[in-house]
Amino acid sequence: MRTYALDAGPLTLTAGVRRTELAPVLRGLVLVMVLVATFVFAMRLRGRGVPSPGSGFPPHRPDTGRSAGETV
Repeated sequence: MRTYALDAGPLTLTAGVRRTELAPVLRGLVLVMVLVATFVFAMRLRGRGVPSPGSGFPPHRPDTGRSAGETV
């Protein structure tokens, strides 16, 4: 008994979507996932940082005995 290969056309996945058309979509999804993960990671790092002093603690110069703007 002989079997012959049938010409099935281009390689396809389900619903007739070609693999060449699916690759850019997958790359785009991976890129979006990386960007979202980077944003979440940055927000977590920002949350761990030293909190700002707020309005109850105004900035002040160290007491050096010199007037402001005076050098040596």
